[in-house]
Amino acid sequence: MTATRHRVVAACLMAGVRAAPLSEVAAPPSLWQECGRRSMDPKEQYKKAGMRIWSSRPLFQKIVMKSKMTIREQKLQLNHNWSRPPSGFLKINTDAAFHRDTNSGGWGFVIRDEQGRAMAAGAGNLVHISDALHAEALALLYAIKMAAHMGCDKVLFETDSTQLWRAVNSNEYDLANLGAIIRSITFQLSVEFSSARVVSCPRACNRVAHVLAAYGVNLGAEMCETWLGQLPDFVLNYVMGDLPNIEVWQSGEPKMRPERDRVVIAHTVGMAALEQGFCGRALYAAILGHLQSVVTPEVLAAAMESYCVVRGVATKVEVVCPPFHFFVCFDSKEDCTRVVHVSKQLHCGGSRIGFQCWSRFSHGTLGKLEYKMTLSLEGLPEEACDPDIVNLVLAGVDGKLIDMLPAIDRWVLSITARLRGPRGVPKVLTVFVPAPPLQPWKPISYDENAHSLPPPNSPKECVTIGFFL
Repeated sequence: MTATRHRVVAACLMAGVRAAPLSEVAAPPSLWQECGRRSMDPKEQYKKAGMRIWSSRPLFQKIVMKSKMTIREQKLQLNHNWSRPPSGFLKINTDAAFHRDTNSGGWGFVIRDEQGRAMAAGAGNLVHISDALHAEALALLYAIKMAAHMGCDKVLFETDSTQLWRAVNSNEYDLANLGAIIRSITFQLSVEFSSARVVSCPRACNRVAHVLAAYGVNLGAEMCETWLGQLPDFVLNYVMGDLPNIEVWQSGEPKMRPERDRVVIAHTVGMAALEQGFCGRALYAAILGHLQSVVTPEVLAAAMESYCVVRGVATKVEVVCPPFHFFVCFDSKEDCTRVVHVSKQLHCGGSRIGFQCWSRFSHGTLGKLEYKMTLSLEGLPEEACDPDIVNLVLAGVDGKLIDMLPAIDRWVLSITARLRGPRGVPKVLTVFVPAPPLQPWKPISYDENAHSLPPPNSPKECVTIGFFL
């Protein structure tokens, strides 16, 4: 029984359960120990021994069940992430940091909609606070005031402080030192919103508010900052990492894809540089007749090296799409010329190989942009008023930039362009620009135990910024 008692208490300690000392948690006495008292009548001895053994069982059952529940909760928290609120609700995460030595700290909150988009956030500094619960309660109070000021109706508040959650959802703290603040919180929740609840969440679900609380610690005494709509980069970095259930690669609906479509791509500076490098140094190779054996890029490179005396190291052979089979690029024009002269004479794998000089018209068909038009673009961002960017925008409507007319102001950008047809130009064109990667904010100095910064999650989607032209 003693060994069993030690194993149970050890398991409880590993699971995070605060068990009573061994002197208080006594193991169920054995029948032999209870019957060792010779002074009693044998029948009375057996009767009392059975009662003692039976009465000690609930204590052990309670400890074991609590340890199992704690282990189960820890497993759930490992795979837990921030979740979106129900439809029509806003979710507000709050957190606070507390320095016991100076009785100071910071608070932070973030307001997000059902799509996970951050609408507002705030952070501030706290002084003259008594404990961590005091700081958490003030953080929740500031978040409630901000939500009420924004006119929020249905709100779900999340905090990683189980003590604050218990205080708001029960009457345990009404007569405590913080009872006035707790009652003020419950009163404002019932008055300011048509539906409001305070729930508890693991710390992993409260990363953004935790970072904001750390930011508030570094502000001046009793200073605060709030953001509406446009949030700072260090906050957006953590918000993007919290978006759940969005995979980087998505399969889509293959059956819904159209059979054919068309697109015009702009002729960029990079394309011009590649064309200049291919001119006189690149060939297309095609296998003529019936294929008798497999011809690989390595086999073709070895055949050209032995028959045409070209340097294999300076030759690059790659597979291309039909009507050709290989794309061959040389470092020197002399090697390219020697190979072209043996077109249809070189044998590789039992088949003849034909060569053709590279040209930009080799794969495509000729077409033309028939219409010359003057267009006005309204709403193009200032940083995108560049010929290369405008050319990319026109490529989306089957067009090509001719010239950018002198701009009178930043509102309207007038251009001349060639288009395939006027019907392909919509009245309103939405342009999406991928947002650049954001750098996480780091405090100047911080107490690791009070408000250490968690590493940001990897973003699960590519965030874009939309502009309406």
